[in-house]
Formats: sequence, C-alpha cells, structure tokens
Amino acid sequence: MTKLEKFFIGFILLFAVAVIGLSYATRPTHNTSLGSGSLYIPVYVTTSTSVSATTTLYAFPGVLHTISITKPVSGSVITIYDSATTTLPTVAPLVITIPAANLAPFTLNIDGIFANGLTVQQGTATSTINVTYQQN
Repeated sequence: MTKLEKFFIGFILLFAVAVIGLSYATRPTHNTSLGSGSLYIPVYVTTSTSVSATTTLYAFPGVLHTISITKPVSGSVITIYDSATTTLPTVAPLVITIPAANLAPFTLNIDGIFANGLTVQQGTATSTINVTYQQN
C-alpha cells in the first residue's frame, strides 16, 4: 500500500468520525428524522404543590400526562381546569376527591389534551400532588 493510499484511507476514516461526532452533538431532542418517518420524543414538566390555592401551571395548549397524589389527605378535593384561570373554564373541570378510606399514594394516567391552559385548585384539606404535563 502506497503512502497516498494510506493518506486517503486515513482521511476517509477521520471524516467519518467527524461526521458521526457532529451529528451526535447536534441531534435534535424533539423531532428526530428517521428517513421517511420521524420520531417524536415528548418533554414533560412536573410541578409539585401542597397548598390550599389556585395555581396556573401553564397558560397555553398542552397534554396533561399524569397526576400523582404522593401524600393524600382525607377529604381533599383537587380540581383540574382546562383554562388559565378558574373563572373562564371552557370545559367541565376534572375533580378528584380523596376518600377517607384510601390514604395510599396513587397516580392517575390521563394523557389528555388541554387547549386553553392548565390550572390546579385545592380546597382547605390539601394533599401533596405532582402534575406532569407536556408543553406544546
């Protein structure tokens, strides 16, 4: 093998390593092209609350993924609104009432679309909850 052939082989290998490394470093995190199709990797946000208040988590459309009641309190009422406020809901809210008999932590898988925002409201008896959602 001549020096010129060795040079070209080395150059091709170096070029291949550089292209693979560059494509790995600049890969997208959401939409990834797979030839004719694409792969969508959702990014979720988790917010934790345990206060007797109304909290607007997100004021735009998205997907409500899960609601985890990590420290349930007997008689607590959790209301989830498809709205940025509780005064202008466009659809009926999701209401979760914690019974006295079940005080074990649990998770509800919702995977439902909200169109106007995501607001959580708790009454005076407050459970610790984690709300996981996807921002669109």
